[in-house]
Amino acid sequence: MFVIVIAAVGVIVAMRVLKFVSSRMGSAAKPQQLSVPEASFSPFEVRVRTVKRNTMPLELGTVAVTSDVVATVCGAYEATAGRYEARNDALRSIVRSRSLTKEDAAALLDYLASTNDQLRAERVAALKNDVMNLLRRQETPVEGLGETAMRRIKGRSIAK
Repeated sequence: MFVIVIAAVGVIVAMRVLKFVSSRMGSAAKPQQLSVPEASFSPFEVRVRTVKRNTMPLELGTVAVTSDVVATVCGAYEATAGRYEARNDALRSIVRSRSLTKEDAAALLDYLASTNDQLRAERVAALKNDVMNLLRRQETPVEGLGETAMRRIKGRSIAK
């Protein structure tokens, strides 16, 4: 008895599917004529601003660290101090370096400890987080990194 009910339901469903498919096929066979709008459009100019970034890939083992790059990351140059993209690109060019000079590491530590920056707060936080990761990955431990991190954490909890 149960088998008969299932077979009957199957036949009903199959008939409805065939009816639906045939109605769709019939409407697809009749192409609709679309009317062309008569309104005239005035041409307009679109300008696209492109930004050329210096994103040369680094080969493993190469070091592209210079004081100029670190100074750019720290916002020392007036031309790039307010441009997050330029400073982030400079940081990305040295992110694979595992042997910063002591002067570069000290400059980055000073930047981490600084409180004034021309960038928005969330961009400064992102940049300083990446700088912290860079300093953390150095082959020789950077002196003062832990203290700088603790001062930053302590400064945030006091500010709240």
